[in-house]
Amino acid sequence: MAEALREVRTSLQRNLDVQKGGLAHARLARLADDIDRGLTAVHDVQEAIRQHVADVQAIHDTLDRDSGTGAQRHAQFQTLWEQFQGSDALTRQPMGRVMTPCEPGLFVGGDDADLPQDNLDLERWCRQPKSHARRIHGHKPAGIRIVQEGPTLG
Repeated sequence: MAEALREVRTSLQRNLDVQKGGLAHARLARLADDIDRGLTAVHDVQEAIRQHVADVQAIHDTLDRDSGTGAQRHAQFQTLWEQFQGSDALTRQPMGRVMTPCEPGLFVGGDDADLPQDNLDLERWCRQPKSHARRIHGHKPAGIRIVQEGPTLG
């Protein structure tokens, strides 16, 4: 969102550089100042959040099958877990505690196993779409009668 605001600010600056004056120019200048103040006010918080996002991305990368073999990814996961457990950061220790019960089942089955990758994939594998899956694509599943009887020409 901050990047989008920076792009908007750059666009506003191009319009302000034209120096046409008037009410619109004054309002654009005020909006540009508000954006600048807002981005400055949240800069420190954004830096902290970027570190949290990097931590979550590192954990996610250990789960991505394209990022290495199961043994390599498991070793990465273990390393991250140890780093998080030993960290003094207030957010890393809870992440390590969350990782602890998940670890035993994450790398089961080896690299060739055709296992579901996420909950939606698991539901597709079981052939039982759940209500949130229907909300995602906006369709209700067809009833069993339609499937058994087929279309009518009535």
